[in-house]
Amino acid sequence: MRLTEQSKYAVMVLSCVGECYPETLTVPEVAVQTGISVANIFKLLKILTKDNLVFSARGRGGGFGLARGPADISVGEVVRACEPRFRDCKPAAMMQVDVISKHPVYQCVDQTIGAGLRAFLYELDGVSIADIARQAEDHDLALEQKAS
Repeated sequence: MRLTEQSKYAVMVLSCVGECYPETLTVPEVAVQTGISVANIFKLLKILTKDNLVFSARGRGGGFGLARGPADISVGEVVRACEPRFRDCKPAAMMQVDVISKHPVYQCVDQTIGAGLRAFLYELDGVSIADIARQAEDHDLALEQKAS
């Protein structure tokens, strides 16, 4: 299964913002922390705001923040927001494979691919933005300990 860089960037941006939840960050602050260009972050924010994953605040002290707590946003939701082919997919537990063809081979192929897709999304639905941020912190600590 191949995902676009946009999904990866979206998870990175949300985990960065999730570290300061419920506070907001500015786009330039997130760009510095993630290494993602300001233009790409603005593009992501348009998608993520539309899907109610982030909100934006204008004016002095403005920025953007998570619309819900980082533990309440799954990586699966982010992928569905950023990947057109997954946009209409429900959470994995609710997905059913609709077998249209009457031919047994097509039915088997559809069921097999559907099972794989459900497994893939099930794994992503089980990981939250908070989990990603926690893993990143653990990784940073391990690097610091290794360096000293």
